[in-house]
Amino acid sequence: MAMQEKNIPKLEAALTEIRLALSQGENSNSHVGLLYETQTVPLIIGFLRKEHFGYTKVQSEAAWIIANVLSAETEYTEDIVKNLNGIEVMMELLQAPSSEVQENVNKFDSLDHLNKFSRDFRRYGRLRI
Repeated sequence: MAMQEKNIPKLEAALTEIRLALSQGENSNSHVGLLYETQTVPLIIGFLRKEHFGYTKVQSEAAWIIANVLSAETEYTEDIVKNLNGIEVMMELLQAPSSEVQENVNKFDSLDHLNKFSRDFRRYGRLRI
C-alpha cells in the first residue's frame, strides 16, 4: 500500500481521531466493533509494516489504535493473531527506527495480549524495550 506524501497529514489526522474515539472508555468496544465492520483494522495493520517506517506519526497512531483493539474483546485479539499476522507485525515494529513507535507497541501490554492467544509468539520470547 503506497502512501502519497500529500495525503499523509489527512491520514495522520484520521488515525488520531480513531485513536481518541477508542480511548473513550465505555464505548471503546462498540468503536472497535465498528472498525471491524468497516474493514478498517486490516488497513491500520498495513500501516505498521516495515515499508512505512519513515512515517513515524502514522505508525505511532496506528500502533496505539491496535493496542486499544488488543485490550478490547478477546475475539478481536484472536483475529489480529490468526488472520492479520499481528505477532509478526508487532515484532517488526520493535525494529522501527522511532522509539515513539516502539513504545506504542508496548502500550497496554500489546505483546502480552498477543502472547495469550498464540503459541507462535513464544518462539520470539517476550521482548521489552
